[in-house]
Amino acid sequence: MLNPKTTAFVFPGQGSQFVDMGRELAQASPAAKKIFAEADEILGFPLSTLCWEGPEAALTDTVFLEKTRTLVRQGRRYLTGELDRLKVRYVPSAANFILIQLGPGAAAVAPPRPNDIR
Repeated sequence: MLNPKTTAFVFPGQGSQFVDMGRELAQASPAAKKIFAEADEILGFPLSTLCWEGPEAALTDTVFLEKTRTLVRQGRRYLTGELDRLKVRYVPSAANFILIQLGPGAAAVAPPRPNDIR
């Protein structure tokens, strides 16, 4: 089980999308599964299906990417709001990461990249 007090997720940026990304996280975390479902609803198309099943061409489609960028910006605002509420120190960023100070024993977890899992 992931401990939110000692675990951070760092997501790579543009061009790192791959079929099956996020599925394991959604299966392991009810909160992540809920976020995927909310994204599906907000975007008006099944983001989770595209992420988990492809096709890969859809993951690099300009229209799809613009919609998901908007969702990422909204998610970043939500995340920083929650970090503020929890009084967790972080370095704000416009990039696809937020540096979070978690304390001793913290572990950083990054999703595998396609070349790492072949």
